[in-house]
Amino acid sequence: MILRQNHAASDTHDPIFVDKTRNSNIKYSRDENMDDEEKWNNDQSASEKYSRNVLVDKGINLKLQLPLKGQTFNPVVRGFVEQLKRKGEVAKDVEIENIGQYAKSHLQLRDTDLNAKELKNIKNCKASSKQDYQKNYGAFFGGDHGRLQNIRRTHHSYLDETKFMIEVGGNWGWDAGNFSKLYNMNYLILEPLTPYTDILEKKFAGNEKVSIYNIGLGSDNEVVMVNLEGNNACATTKFSKKNGTVPIYIVNAIDFLTDLGVGVYELDLLTMNCEGCEFEVLETLVKSNLIERIRNIQWATHTQVSIPNPWERYCRIHELLKRTHRPTYQYKFNWESWRRKDIK
Repeated sequence: MILRQNHAASDTHDPIFVDKTRNSNIKYSRDENMDDEEKWNNDQSASEKYSRNVLVDKGINLKLQLPLKGQTFNPVVRGFVEQLKRKGEVAKDVEIENIGQYAKSHLQLRDTDLNAKELKNIKNCKASSKQDYQKNYGAFFGGDHGRLQNIRRTHHSYLDETKFMIEVGGNWGWDAGNFSKLYNMNYLILEPLTPYTDILEKKFAGNEKVSIYNIGLGSDNEVVMVNLEGNNACATTKFSKKNGTVPIYIVNAIDFLTDLGVGVYELDLLTMNCEGCEFEVLETLVKSNLIERIRNIQWATHTQVSIPNPWERYCRIHELLKRTHRPTYQYKFNWESWRRKDIK
């Protein structure tokens, strides 16, 4: 598991550290028509890709080790799981160091084929998307003299000191500080920009219920070079078309969550304000039954960054998420929160 110490990339990778060259598009053909130079180029390309992936894995592993504070598992999650064991919500024989393997063993793919009604809904959603964005932008950020946007923090009264939430895109901690003060829940904050992570570490120093990761989430494990953009770098995104100079580490969303044990237990809230990563994270989650173990999902939508086809992707995510969740508040294309359908 990536959340253990002494992990090293090897031929026996754990699930998150799959040797991606084994699934490469490069074909090692035995065709006699392939000349030696072409074969050598293919070999070199595969070798470079393997070396690059090993370095990425090592970098990610280091980022994932830092919040453990020398322990073998995240202390915030450990305390939360022990609490669930005492309540009988997690079996007592589940070992915390192996909880990720338990979670992964129950993963299943979900059907993401769209039916005729869903396709029609996507078409209608796309047709009104830009109008909806403008209307809801004004309502969300200007409503009640600008105070309405606080709903993204005050809406979650189900949270308390026994609950667990993950925030993706902690920034400098404005939302995080409010969440922690309001609910005092078990809290993981993910922020890929190191300057912001440093601020968050200072902000929550001594708070044993908060753990901070210097990573982002997405569909793949990767290192992306970005530029610091926006006021105090708050608009920095991996989707910028500019050549970047600052590395950020991205981890596959399902691998990260299951290694924490999500799936064995339910995550009370996943909230995202991550400059476009919400598309990849949501698209990844709705493909598996892990989505069924997340009670509430909240996110900000970023359609104005250089994300491929954001309007249709947003509408498609909506249709797939509707199968398991329903909105509890919604300002389409801006901010919204969804709750699993079986929960009031």
